Amino acid sequence: EDAEIVIKPFLQTILDASDYSFSKIHSMSYHAIAYISAWYRHYYTLEWVAAALETFDGDIEKTKNITTYAKKHGIKIKPIQFGESKNGYSFIKEENAVVKGLRSVKSIGKNTGDSLSQLYDRNFNTFTDLLVAIKNTCKGDVTSEHVKILIKLNFFKEFGEINALLNLADMFYTIYKSGDVKQYRNIKETSAKKLCIPVVLLEDYCERRTEKTFMRVDMFAILRHYERNYKENCPRRGLKDRIADQSEYLGYIDIVDKTRFANLVFVMSCVTTFSPRLQVYCLANGSILDVKVQKKLFNGQKIKTGDLVIIEAYKY
Repeated sequence: EDAEIVIKPFLQTILDASDYSFSKIHSMSYHAIAYISAWYRHYYTLEWVAAALETFDGDIEKTKNITTYAKKHGIKIKPIQFGESKNGYSFIKEENAVVKGLRSVKSIGKNTGDSLSQLYDRNFNTFTDLLVAIKNTCKGDVTSEHVKILIKLNFFKEFGEINALLNLADMFYTIYKSGDVKQYRNIKETSAKKLCIPVVLLEDYCERRTEKTFMRVDMFAILRHYERNYKENCPRRGLKDRIADQSEYLGYIDIVDKTRFANLVFVMSCVTTFSPRLQVYCLANGSILDVKVQKKLFNGQKIKTGDLVIIEAYKY
């Protein structure tokens, strides 16, 4: 019975195509594709959703419809995440979930996701250890720019807060601008100033010191020292910055927290012709609404695009 319900709209499409006077070859091919797609959608729903999202990646309207269909069937769409995301969309059968890929992230390389996936089976105790592995294993497929963009998108959330990881990445790529990462380095005092590493740290982590040079400095130990410090002292990344990062690199916002952001919306656009109208993103549930605002209230609050606004009262 379910199969009959699913296939009916596809059969109608086939009839419509025939009425449109497609050539026989074209019509038969179209019919076959429609039938095969319907069969897979019914019997392999999870796999079909992942394939459909990959096929129509970049088509906002179709992606929205596929996502709605997935939710109706209990399929979770997971954001990009270290340990799961590859270049394109993939699925996790055990979780009945589809994982977004990195290909659609602005400024990310075409091989970045698959290159990072080489590291997913390895255990990393610190973000420093992961950065070393990325630099030595992924080479040009994952650059410092790629890493920093992914940090901003909370891709590496299991390793700490965004700002702490950004600070560590800045320091790491200042020390290791090119070539393989080596644990021990000889550092002259003049170079230490350029790297902004205090002399006392170099003394603590070097094997010996000559008149002008710190010999065999354990750079990994210094980076881990800074990682601990950043985690303890760096402030969390602000909500407006996180929204701006997602808008720039993803092209959409997916931050949702009903408990923390019950009445909070982000103003995506303003139209001030006649009565002011706003398009807002609701942080409590992820919906996008077009709302009208009283002119007196709008002018008094000086609302503009990019603002976070608390809605105290509204009416339909």
